[in-house]
Amino acid sequence: MKHTTCSCPNPKTIGFNESIGINTYLKFDQMVNDELKNRVTANEIVNKSKFCTNAPLGFLNNDSDDVITIDDLFHGLKNRKGMYQLWVGESGYCDTHNVFPMRCVYTGKGKVLKRAKEHIEEKWLAESNFYISFYDCENRIAKYLEQAFLDIYKCDMNKHENPGKEELFGYWSRDRYEIGTETPKVADRLASKFRDSAVAE
Repeated sequence: MKHTTCSCPNPKTIGFNESIGINTYLKFDQMVNDELKNRVTANEIVNKSKFCTNAPLGFLNNDSDDVITIDDLFHGLKNRKGMYQLWVGESGYCDTHNVFPMRCVYTGKGKVLKRAKEHIEEKWLAESNFYISFYDCENRIAKYLEQAFLDIYKCDMNKHENPGKEELFGYWSRDRYEIGTETPKVADRLASKFRDSAVAE
């Protein structure tokens, strides 16, 4: 059989027919294969994510000098995308298990800093604490994880695509609950602001 010249663009890398020895989806297959191998557990996301903080909205809203702002507290979320969850405390500290039980009320994805601010402005009680955890991942993984949680767990503030029936609880250590992951970074940021302010004066 006479072979004709292939007119496909970049046939060596994009080909479309496995029978002629060209793997068109190599990059995609490798990516998905790698991501599915690196599975993450709910415990790692809920209780051990690398970003978790609490914004005391009552203090922030009454701080006329803007000593500390939402942008200071959430600076670690700037330009970050992934999956995030919002939490409320359930019953205070549990002496038996040495944890603070938390209930998830919202699971979402996207540009998390922008979304967090929207939640605070539109849906959160002005004098309450705003607990947020964030799992850093590619957007396609965030979409998968978000829907996986919503398929199993019900979150009060998720009004769409949330068929889950179970409650999602976190069990946070005292440090995670009271200090979070961002306090040292926020302290450094505030110190820098004060230094800049002193220099300006």
